Amino acid sequence: MISLQEFQTNELIIKENDIDEYLYLIKSGMVKVVKSVENKEIEVAFLKEGSFFGEMALIDDRPRTATVIAMEETVLKVFHRDNFLSLMQTDQDIAVKFLSGIFSRLRDANSKIDHSFNNIK
Repeated sequence: MISLQEFQTNELIIKENDIDEYLYLIKSGMVKVVKSVENKEIEVAFLKEGSFFGEMALIDDRPRTATVIAMEETVLKVFHRDNFLSLMQTDQDIAVKFLSGIFSRLRDANSKIDHSFNNIK
C-alpha cells in the first residue's frame, strides 16, 4: 500500500542507523540528507519534488545510511518494500527510472571522490 505522509520544516523523516522497510518519493517540498561523521553533521544532498530516498535500506535490508530532515513543508509518497518490489516487477519504466536515479547518485559520489582525491595530490 502507498500512503502519503506530511512533514513540517525541520521534522525528522528517517534517522541514520534505523531499520525500516520504506521508500520515500517527494511529492512536494524539499529535504536535506545528512550523515554523521565523527560527531559532525555533513550535508550529503538536498532533494526536491520528484526525488526519492530510502532505496538502499529497502533493497538490502540494512540500517539507514543517512538522516533525512524536511527543509520545508513536505509531502511524501511512502512505499512499503513489498509494494515497491511488486511495482518494480510489473512496471519496467518505473524500474528503469529507479535504477537510473541510483546510478546517477553513484556517479555523483564517484565524481566527488575523484575531486577530493585530485585536491590531495
